[in-house]
Amino acid sequence: DISCTSSGMHCPEAAMGIDVQDEAGANGYTDDLKAAFDALPPLSALQMQKVSDLKDGKVQFPARVVDSLGGPGVRLRPRTESALGTAGRLACPAQPLALGVWHGLLEGETASAAANRVAAVLPGAVALDACGVLANTALSVSSLHFLPLALLEEAERQRRMMAAKELAHGDVQGDVKGFALAGQSGQVLSHSGELFLHPEAPGKFEALLRLQPLSHVTREAHFQVDREGPLGAIREVWSEVPMVELPRLFQLSITHATSAVGVPKQPFLVE
Repeated sequence: DISCTSSGMHCPEAAMGIDVQDEAGANGYTDDLKAAFDALPPLSALQMQKVSDLKDGKVQFPARVVDSLGGPGVRLRPRTESALGTAGRLACPAQPLALGVWHGLLEGETASAAANRVAAVLPGAVALDACGVLANTALSVSSLHFLPLALLEEAERQRRMMAAKELAHGDVQGDVKGFALAGQSGQVLSHSGELFLHPEAPGKFEALLRLQPLSHVTREAHFQVDREGPLGAIREVWSEVPMVELPRLFQLSITHATSAVGVPKQPFLVE
């Protein structure tokens, strides 16, 4: 303690009973505080981008890892440069449906076996389309499968040639097999899908997967249904029609209990 009576001045801290530390004690406290700050871990380096670099309004964002498709024997990543479409992106808040092209390697004893490995990882990216009806759109793993492309349409043949140029290094006549995504009989899928495979080694195939969202919401909408035939997948175009345009089918769809609408109470071949 320091007496504060020198020069005839009164020290209020001494009068209140407060200890006044000397200069050496204060310096010791400062040294301890500095040592505590020195013991803190250093701040991580921040990556800053100059404002002058943003004058074009373009920012290069890294590719999202979640856009890849993977599973047993399946390694597919978004294809940034492809004549078949844009780089593949899975559903996200900014894009409610999966869209684009994926490229990678598949494993399987045959091309069909490798294609069906891809079908096993698509539920979630591909769903059922309820055509505007409130219903569950989830798909099971066993619902999806790939069928050989029939190549009956010119657009399909053109896409197969573009895929052959990318997979077979420009050889449009290369051994590239095409497959079309299909569900169970009667299911309307949210996407059309095409898979092109080129053999790289025994049991390994280089692959290009193309997913395109479909729209079946309005009554005027037409949608494609793939049916398996002896020559491969046959794609039929179906459209929705009001039930009143098919009175006989409308009668068959009503149970016998609804006699108020004048339905005859007789057995039908089809219920």
